[in-house]
Amino acid sequence: MSAHHSTSTRRRPLALGIALGSAVLAAGVVSVAASSEATTETASASPAKPSDADRKALTAELTKARSLKGDDRREALASIWADARSGKYGEPIAARAERRVDQRLVMATLPKDMRRDLAKIRKSDDKDAARQAFRRHALDGDYGKRVQAAAKRMDLGED
Repeated sequence: MSAHHSTSTRRRPLALGIALGSAVLAAGVVSVAASSEATTETASASPAKPSDADRKALTAELTKARSLKGDDRREALASIWADARSGKYGEPIAARAERRVDQRLVMATLPKDMRRDLAKIRKSDDKDAARQAFRRHALDGDYGKRVQAAAKRMDLGED
């Protein structure tokens, strides 16, 4: 595996899944370079750091919402999410909320097994082993032929 891929997958297991998912959705048009550039641009295109006041306001609202139960909690969290996306808590938080929407949309389209294995990476004590298992599954076609083809195009099979 090249140093670029090792560093890329070590730091961003979710980005790997999203990149694979994006490649699958784009019917294989996405290349490794385009995917890594898009990930870098997304991360660096983030506006300035949120102000302390905006972060505190958002945290206070989230704390209140999390103390609620059932439908009240869901409605409060949905309202906070909408407020965050609309810029109520500042542009940096709005930009982050929009990126999360994009990530969730891509994640929702990924095969169930792939989403499960991405969650395993996040929770794993041995992230390197979990990443390698994810990589093997993608290259072996365990997530389907389209993911396998995208993984091969993204050069994940290079040792």
